[in-house]
This record gives sequence, C-alpha cells and structure tokens, in this order.
Amino acid sequence: MLAILLLTALLVIRTGPGTMLGKALQRPLVDWPAERLARLTRGQLICLAGFALLIWAGVALLGDEAMRIMAMAMPETLAWLATFDLSVLADAVVAAALLGAQARLGGTVTRLRARLARRRPAGPRARTPRRRRAAAPKPANDEEPAPAWALTA
Repeated sequence: MLAILLLTALLVIRTGPGTMLGKALQRPLVDWPAERLARLTRGQLICLAGFALLIWAGVALLGDEAMRIMAMAMPETLAWLATFDLSVLADAVVAAALLGAQARLGGTVTRLRARLARRRPAGPRARTPRRRRAAAPKPANDEEPAPAWALTA
C-alpha cells in the first residue's frame, strides 16, 4: 500500500511539477531527503556501512531472529556509533590544545631554567666574600672634646 502511494506521488511530481500538488509533494519527498543526504560526512557513511555489514552478518549467521534483535537495538546502536564521530572531533581539539601547550611549555621551561641558574650558586665558592668598609679617617685635631665635628671644619 505504501509503495503504491509513493509511486503515485512520484508520478504526480514527475508529470506535473508546476501544479499545486506537485509543489506540495516536491519538498517532503525530493528536496528534504536530498538535503539530508548531502549533509552526510565520510565518517558517517563509513559508520552506516559498518552497521549494515553487522546486520547482514547477523542475519546470515542467526537467521530471522537476528533481524528482530537488530531492529530493537538499532536506535541505541546508531547513537553509539555516532559518538565515535563526535569523539574524533573532541580528540582533535584536545590534541591541538596539548600541542599548543607543549610549545608554550618549552619556552616556559627554558625561562625557568635560566632563572634558577641565576639564583643557584655556581662553582666551588658558594658566596662572594664581603668587602670590609674602609676605616673612617682620623680627625686632624685629636685634642678637642668632640672629634666628630673635626671633619666639618
């Protein structure tokens, strides 16, 4: 019954594309499926082909019972296969972020090594010896009671 309705609709679309009925049937039966098929990616087609091969193998090995089991599990299995398509994109984003971080990390490690090398004492002597201050000059007149004022005079 459904096949007869589809064939009739396609005959109307083909013979009278300019009529109101032809235009009304054109969008849901021709344009919308073509847009959906055009949006399929190579990865989605590979997943769908793998799923079809899995169904074919199950039917070939288990017979009619496998068809019923696969029909019940099809929505969950297709959703599970679609997660692989999304996980590949997520893995690519994470890999790009890690590569960018590694490039920045190389420069950071170099800067840290240079900074730590300046702080650490290098070689056998740990510290430079302190310089002693030169002794204050003696005032010219030692006999005065306040020799500190002698330098100002």
